Amino acid sequence: MASDQTLRVLSELFRIAEERLASYGTWVYASAFDSVGDGTNRNLFTVLYPRRKGEPDLASEGRRYGTMQFSRGSLRWEEVKKVLITLVKEDRFCLPGLPGTRMAVDMHPSTSPLRFSSVNSWLLPDGPPYLQFNLNVSAEFKMNPSTQGPVYSVEFPIYARTVEAIYDFAGLRTPRHAETNGDFWVLLPDFRAKIQKVRLSSSRIRVEYHYDAEKGPQLIGKLCVVGSGQTNHTDFDLSPKGMEIDVPGFPERLVVAIMSRSGEVIDDRNYFSGSTWQDGVEFELSPADLEQVVLAGESETLEFKREIPKRREDIAISVVAMTNRRGGRILIGVDEETAIIVGYQADKPEETVRSILRDNCDPPVEPRIDVIPVADKRVVSITVSEGVDKPYGVKNKGVYIRSGSTNRIATRYELDQMYQSRRSPRAFQ
Repeated sequence: MASDQTLRVLSELFRIAEERLASYGTWVYASAFDSVGDGTNRNLFTVLYPRRKGEPDLASEGRRYGTMQFSRGSLRWEEVKKVLITLVKEDRFCLPGLPGTRMAVDMHPSTSPLRFSSVNSWLLPDGPPYLQFNLNVSAEFKMNPSTQGPVYSVEFPIYARTVEAIYDFAGLRTPRHAETNGDFWVLLPDFRAKIQKVRLSSSRIRVEYHYDAEKGPQLIGKLCVVGSGQTNHTDFDLSPKGMEIDVPGFPERLVVAIMSRSGEVIDDRNYFSGSTWQDGVEFELSPADLEQVVLAGESETLEFKREIPKRREDIAISVVAMTNRRGGRILIGVDEETAIIVGYQADKPEETVRSILRDNCDPPVEPRIDVIPVADKRVVSITVSEGVDKPYGVKNKGVYIRSGSTNRIATRYELDQMYQSRRSPRAFQ
């Protein structure tokens, strides 16, 4: 029987979901179980989440890999509620058309204010901001997959890892180092709006976003820019063209949010100069901007290279060192000793850099690469975002991090921190 705490959290889940039902279609259920020696089934992974209104229903399907059985399909909201109520009140998990199985769960309120997964929305297709509720399955009703390696089937696709088979079957994006341990999630996406990209330069800020046009009048954009000794606040109505404002230089701090006019934060980006380089924030450097950046000198987020070094893997070391920290930029065509722009004239630098990274980075890293003209010279700018799949390593070399203005091998403690950072943010644990 569920505790009062679990019932309160479940009630909050229902409240939020019902506030969003107008934009929800049918719900996807996907569940993976493994049979143990006594013939009982234990949960490997289960997820429930709604599709966008108007999207077709997901057809029911089952798969079997050895002792593992997968099932998925579509539910109406009332059916989802019935499944969850039966689970928490009767310790029984039962999906339509499938035999019920015993399962006990509990739910805990968040220790911090209710928030959403936003820029690191690595689970749902198209990455909308979403709330994630975790139904903690009791140990006797869950287990790790019986194999973490490849899974094989004559009838169904084979996969290099069990977790990849589970996530793909569930319709979720699979992070490189994803794991399953009897997880049971309910995801509540917010389809009203999503910030796509924030573009920063020394003269302007541009915010690109998608939004539901029917909901547009109910939404408002808010921007706070701190820089050049000033703090400026801007409100904007949502428009298909996005939002753009002039600024007197690169911001030291920036917060942009899309909110409902009733006060609910739907999506946001938070940038702090020299501290966070995150996905969703991009920099556009003019030649004048580049000269100012070079004058500031090397730092934890900036590295100079006169040319692509003979030890080509050194480029990969610099890239993974930054992505394992807060991101940053590597400028090729700037002398490391004198901080003078000397230019880099080799042909097809972007192809060369991407080839080096493909050959050496594990997991793969895809930075932004720009060629910036400065007078009669060219500088190659490699913009690296902070990684969401840490730790990143260089094949046959190890895992590197950026420390001050140098790169070094990560310590055991730093590796542990990176593994912990891979956990996605959750509204309720």
